[in-house]
Amino acid sequence: VDCKSMGLEILPPHINESDWGFIPKGEKGIVFGLGAIKGVGEAAVQEIVKERKANGAYDTFESLILRIPKGCFNKRIAEACIKAGALKGLVPHIASGLKGADSALNVANQRRKQQNDRQSALFSVASIRENEPDLFPNVPEWSMGECLQAEREVFGFFLTGHPLEGYLSGIRHLGDTNLSLLHELENETPVILPVYITSVRDYRTKNGASMAFVQVDDLYGSSELIVFAKAYEVCRDLIQADNVILLAARVDTTKNNPVLIAEKV
Repeated sequence: VDCKSMGLEILPPHINESDWGFIPKGEKGIVFGLGAIKGVGEAAVQEIVKERKANGAYDTFESLILRIPKGCFNKRIAEACIKAGALKGLVPHIASGLKGADSALNVANQRRKQQNDRQSALFSVASIRENEPDLFPNVPEWSMGECLQAEREVFGFFLTGHPLEGYLSGIRHLGDTNLSLLHELENETPVILPVYITSVRDYRTKNGASMAFVQVDDLYGSSELIVFAKAYEVCRDLIQADNVILLAARVDTTKNNPVLIAEKV
């Protein structure tokens, strides 16, 4: 949000664009580093970048595997990069990439062995490309929401979009604040705001009633939401991870960070 307000464009990491850290692109662009992807090690990234700078962009998944040292791009790194969108254009789409990553790596490494075998002198990168579509299965693409969830898994946050964005045109006018402004409000201030539920932790009170501690976020920030037993009994079906809700709550500012107390969902 801060970058957008400053007119900066945050670009997702890509195997053909990124270094380990953030780099500028043009006057207003910032390209995410591959190092921001959970599960991707610096040694592998340095090899990928070194080869790319020396011999140009990777035009296929196979060319990536064949051109970098054996073993530095394993299944764990491949899957993390696919979820982050860093292999866009090198795999058909996220669902296909994840489904076929293991077998694609095995096939590409077998082709590496064949290419290095002096008895297979006629085997070339050109012949590999003819078979490229067979590396990844033909499966349905994920929805935008599923892709965003995968993105959050490897970044810890949503980078290229937010699940709330698809709802805001219809409910934005119903809210009267956002999560980044809670610290400016007085204790017990009533608020109405659209939020996205990231996680739910059920808790059973001493008298056996169920309540919930919920993590919510919007395009501007995040907060804890406490849903006491009476409210939870009414809205439990709606208080589920990955749901978008319109929340009526009170702000509790008695703690270090403001907390929302649910009134109605």
